[in-house]
Amino acid sequence: MDASRLAAYLADPAVLAVGGSWMATPAHLERGDYKDIRRLTVEAVEAVERSMT
Repeated sequence: MDASRLAAYLADPAVLAVGGSWMATPAHLERGDYKDIRRLTVEAVEAVERSMT
């Protein structure tokens, strides 16, 4: 899962929620790569917002 596929999942009326573990993987946390976690989170929020319009 990633932000590019998020809207397609959310478009399915049977899907109530989509997990976000891909935004903060163990590798991100081990490296302390909070900048990339933040970037991926922003991309996900933007994808959700686009899917709601």
